[in-house]
Amino acid sequence: MEVKPYKETNNYLTSFTLEMRRGHIYNKILTQYVSEIPVGARILHVGCNNGSTTALIAELFPTSTVIGMDINEAAITLAHLTYPDRRIQFQTGDLSDFDTWHIDDDSIDVVVAFDVLEHIYPHDIDVVMCNLKRVLKQGGMVWAVVPRADGGDPESLQTAYDSEHRMFFPNYRTVRALFHICEFFKPDVMLINEPNPDQLIAPGRHNMWFVEVSAL
Repeated sequence: MEVKPYKETNNYLTSFTLEMRRGHIYNKILTQYVSEIPVGARILHVGCNNGSTTALIAELFPTSTVIGMDINEAAITLAHLTYPDRRIQFQTGDLSDFDTWHIDDDSIDVVVAFDVLEHIYPHDIDVVMCNLKRVLKQGGMVWAVVPRADGGDPESLQTAYDSEHRMFFPNYRTVRALFHICEFFKPDVMLINEPNPDQLIAPGRHNMWFVEVSAL
């Protein structure tokens, strides 16, 4: 696989709006945690793209400050214009380069990483996972969604699904292995079967893993 700089490839703009996200699987996942997040929590949403999911997070957790971060400058500009909520801070940042984050160590209560870790090159994933843990407070949580490689070999699935998917997670072991990096605490992994909303794969094949894990 050709290795290109993230800024040359991560220029996708999602068409999802806040209204669409309210009916999305992300809303179902996040809603179960509404009563568990402390007042005044700081939530970091990585891979925020146009901000629609970030805005949903801010809506569901109204006492929290939410930071949306993405490497895509055009997406961040659009997010600023679309969701000017003063509780949301949008910023550019490269997950593999902590110097671009502008976030203090031990300052985040929850990291939300929905459908983003699969876009990381395998040679960068250790750095990315340690960066996520670096900003988390002790006991802070990561909520992550990654797609399941469901049938077929990874190369054919990659072609069918998304040419920028660089990692695949066919089973529990491969998902848990992500969070053994930097010693996150006992990841809770659940398989979710949902219709594929983007129709990028045939309906019924959009399986995903949801992970809840805490930082030691």
